[in-house]
Amino acid sequence: MKCCVTTRKRRFSFLLFACVLVCCVVLAFHDRMHEFCLVPHILWRIPRLSPRDNTDVTIVTAFFDLGTFRKGDGGLAQIKYTPQKYLEWGSAFQYLQNPLVIFTDSVEMEECFRVGAAVCGNCLTCRQESGLAETKRHAPEQKHRIKVVRVYNRTQFFAFQKLNRVREIFADPSYPKFNPNTVLPEYACTQHVKVDLVERAILEDYFQTKYYAWMDLGYFRDITFRKRKFWITVPPEMNDSKVAVNEVISPPNHRVDPDIIFKENALWVGGGMVLGTAPVLLKFVEEYRRAVQHFLDGGLFNTDQQLIYSMYKSTSAQQLGVTTQLQLFGLRFHGCWFYLGYKCYKEE
Repeated sequence: MKCCVTTRKRRFSFLLFACVLVCCVVLAFHDRMHEFCLVPHILWRIPRLSPRDNTDVTIVTAFFDLGTFRKGDGGLAQIKYTPQKYLEWGSAFQYLQNPLVIFTDSVEMEECFRVGAAVCGNCLTCRQESGLAETKRHAPEQKHRIKVVRVYNRTQFFAFQKLNRVREIFADPSYPKFNPNTVLPEYACTQHVKVDLVERAILEDYFQTKYYAWMDLGYFRDITFRKRKFWITVPPEMNDSKVAVNEVISPPNHRVDPDIIFKENALWVGGGMVLGTAPVLLKFVEEYRRAVQHFLDGGLFNTDQQLIYSMYKSTSAQQLGVTTQLQLFGLRFHGCWFYLGYKCYKEE
């Protein structure tokens, strides 16, 4: 009898320990749960391309070498980001069938995508202009279309022209520190240069598509193992008069003070992907830049996610006079940062 009681106690202790361990792991990796929330969808129910799908989308992405930096605010939740990690994540785009424009100041990243383009039979030449070297395609009929744009001078872009002011803001000891958003000025600026690069791709009109989408280089980090051809399609419910974004917090806090959004690292939509038609995105870029300057003048800076939140939902929204509208895509619970991209993802 005593043996049975002892066995039960041991089992209970083991279960209690297991529960505590699971809770600790969940809490430690809470900030990373978004990386996994859609993996079951992509593995169990793989979306296939159909003749009805609209693939008339140019994808724009970029990589700026910031060296090694940490993301997160300590403990197990802190993750080390390295150029090598981005190279691994970016490998997923080798299988992208849409036109792709990638901007980079990294020799390694340029060579990675240059090789990918060469495999598809592209003849690549370079010209240097305003700090850019662009790969020129002589076989536009090729199924794989890649434009590699080497960036030699970051300050040609609006976002990087604000770097010194951002350094001043982040150097203030009283300004809240969220690593790397309000710690590494160069990182914060790379989050805002997205709109500059989308604008450049639209104005250059490399591939004459109706739609353009920004996608972070690490967007498909969880499925790099698949190594299958895929397309980014336009959602059937897409409203061409709006900019599609991924909602991660629903409902957001409406009419909140922008000081709170920027200084508390508040969230509403993710910055990993935006999608829209060229005219709408160009208008969005214009209004976005105006908002950046407005908040910089007020001593506020963070990433594109806080900027967009403040543009549309803060007490300053009406003052900014934003006319472009957002179309929200997302699951109605916290943390699915990649919903929009996987909704558009189709394999052959």
